[in-house]
Amino acid sequence: MKLKQKAPESSPVFDENNETVECIRIVKENTERKEGEQQIRAIMDATPDMIHVISPDMEIIHRNSTSRVLFPQIKKGAHCYEALHKRDKVCAHCGVTKVFKDGKKHEHDSTIILPDGKKITVHSTSAPMFDGKGHVIATVEVLRDITERKQAEERLEETCAELEETNEKLQKAYEELKSLDELKTDIISNVSHELRTPITIIRGALDIAREEEDPGQRYKLLNLASSALARQNHIVGDLIEAASPRRGKSELKLDDVDLNQLLTLIHNEFEPLLKKEGIKMKIYIGEGLPSVHAEFDKLGHILRNLINNAIKFNKPGGSITIKAAEEGGAVEVCVTDTGIGIPKDELDKIFDHLYQSDGSSGRSYGGTGLGLAVVKELVEAHGGEITVKSTPGKGSTFCFTLPISGESDKQ
Repeated sequence: MKLKQKAPESSPVFDENNETVECIRIVKENTERKEGEQQIRAIMDATPDMIHVISPDMEIIHRNSTSRVLFPQIKKGAHCYEALHKRDKVCAHCGVTKVFKDGKKHEHDSTIILPDGKKITVHSTSAPMFDGKGHVIATVEVLRDITERKQAEERLEETCAELEETNEKLQKAYEELKSLDELKTDIISNVSHELRTPITIIRGALDIAREEEDPGQRYKLLNLASSALARQNHIVGDLIEAASPRRGKSELKLDDVDLNQLLTLIHNEFEPLLKKEGIKMKIYIGEGLPSVHAEFDKLGHILRNLINNAIKFNKPGGSITIKAAEEGGAVEVCVTDTGIGIPKDELDKIFDHLYQSDGSSGRSYGGTGLGLAVVKELVEAHGGEITVKSTPGKGSTFCFTLPISGESDKQ
């Protein structure tokens, strides 16, 4: 392999027998060098990698058969950055350039463009060639096609990312299943307690009433059983609503509902309990309040749950105020009590299923923990919103909105 060097010229040198020994030695050395170059070329052509010998001017002065097959159009003396990378100047990260600067071997990955426009990724190893004085006279660059390996690595990274995402989803699903299992346990515990209590009261009151001769005492016992039955009916209603699939507005049996009429009806239902607890309830209906677009029974369930809570968490001698007025193109209903209130850090949790401010087994207040969750779902199914404001020790105000009759049809 010649690198623009000429064999030194020499004059014949004779021995004592007058024979030219020096010329013979030079011929022999040239022959050995050519044979060595041929062997090197054979080795270069045998490798599947592309091999280029590049001059300090970045010209390709020799290349092996692999390069010639892949780049048949490249001519001797072409600049490597133009022929291989389709650039008009030397690549900043090029290992060949670095070799000429520091005389050390360099490796890096790069992209080269084949004649058909296809891009392949290659691993480049550039090593220096020195002259007799230790100067770099050329760089040997070996380019190994690693396109498939890179693609495999990318696919592996994508697979790992997908597996990681799947693992996160499975972990989340596991946590949800775990939560559901705990939820199921809480439901069974709470519901069993809440259903058994009124049944026990009803059974005991009726057993005693059978043998009670005093009409006044018998009436009290029957009234006690009736109140317990109403409580159980209320719990069953919450369970049915909570177990039902999430309902959209279109699935409700919507009609024009007179809030004044409905609130009067509900007030009469709660009157015995209000008297028993010593709680006063006042209802204020805005003048000319329009009818609301709602399902009568579901709206009744919303109001009964809120009023029931206002009674349950109130104080002896407390009060409940219900106001209904037109507000911002809708009807807003607010239920205010003078009860124990709700801690600030629990306000965003009270609408969760089974959430109770006091979740211990010895809690002071009964309930399944489903009431407010059902209320929120029903209000939103009607296209409304529910909010709560509360001050611990002073009471709470629950407000919800409902569409006005006729207005929802215009939207």
